[in-house]
Amino acid sequence: MKSSDEFRKQYMTQASPLTGLVLVIILLTPYLPGDLLLEADFLLANPFFRLIIQVAALGLFLLYTQRSNRFYPVLSMIMVAWIAIELLTVMPVPFFRSKPDRSSYSQPIHALTYNIQGGRTDRLLEWIESQKPDIVGLQEYYPFGDGPQLKVLEDRGYQTRCARLYRRPVSFLGLAVRGEIVHTDSFRLAVPGNDPRQVLTADAVFNSDTLRIVVAHMEPPLKQSRFFGIFQRMRYRYLQSRELADSLNAWSDRRLLLLMDGNAAPRDRSLSPLQAAMNDTWMEAGSGWGGTWDSTLPVHRIDYILQRGFTAVLKAERHNIINSDHLAYMVALMP
Repeated sequence: MKSSDEFRKQYMTQASPLTGLVLVIILLTPYLPGDLLLEADFLLANPFFRLIIQVAALGLFLLYTQRSNRFYPVLSMIMVAWIAIELLTVMPVPFFRSKPDRSSYSQPIHALTYNIQGGRTDRLLEWIESQKPDIVGLQEYYPFGDGPQLKVLEDRGYQTRCARLYRRPVSFLGLAVRGEIVHTDSFRLAVPGNDPRQVLTADAVFNSDTLRIVVAHMEPPLKQSRFFGIFQRMRYRYLQSRELADSLNAWSDRRLLLLMDGNAAPRDRSLSPLQAAMNDTWMEAGSGWGGTWDSTLPVHRIDYILQRGFTAVLKAERHNIINSDHLAYMVALMP
């Protein structure tokens, strides 16, 4: 009769590679075409969770080689290379980035996106006055709360607009532009989602150059911090992204800037229509992981500034300005 140690050794020898193989197969889910098994992307497309699962799979393979007194270097090298390649696809590497020629344009445009979670804007407005970004896009903005609102910036050379984001709870999208807004519009995404969402658009003039700015907030994965209906809302987000991307592609005659709380990781296929339509500024000018949520431990990058038509992105950085669960994200772009 086998002792417990012998049984454990035999079990680990047989089960470790099988478990690792299952994890590898699961990790391939986000690479499936279209929106097939899209719901699994909530976990498997998030680079933070993927890294944990990949390291676990690698550990199981190494454990197998130790228990079986065999070593498969090719398998381990493939896993390590896979981890490295995936990290490079979500973490920009400044060393390989070419430096843009600044001589053609001396004054870059600074744009900020920030989900302020309905918080007070006192410190935010002070920060805006000190840093003077040219474009500020806010999500979950409440223009009727206590304290100063975006309109106070109109005395500092900004033009401001806002549009209702959704009805329950009452929340708005806000926009402040240090230039001339020549046209403003908002439209409701046809896909209802958890609550019908609006998108705010504006045409602004900077140095005789017209730019279309879009402020959006996509369907969140959670409702009141609960997992009820999470997979259905991921499907809603995918359809919302596809509809918004169709509008962005129809505006091919102008420069575009999308300031967005995407509520999903960069690899998540629910955002793939938008990622295909525009360029991710963090990948062009950021450095490192780039997490913007939660602000106390920002390991998830869910806030984006996507651009199309700009010459280069000079800088991308995050700021912790007010008591929000998001970090602010700001970029400098050359038209």
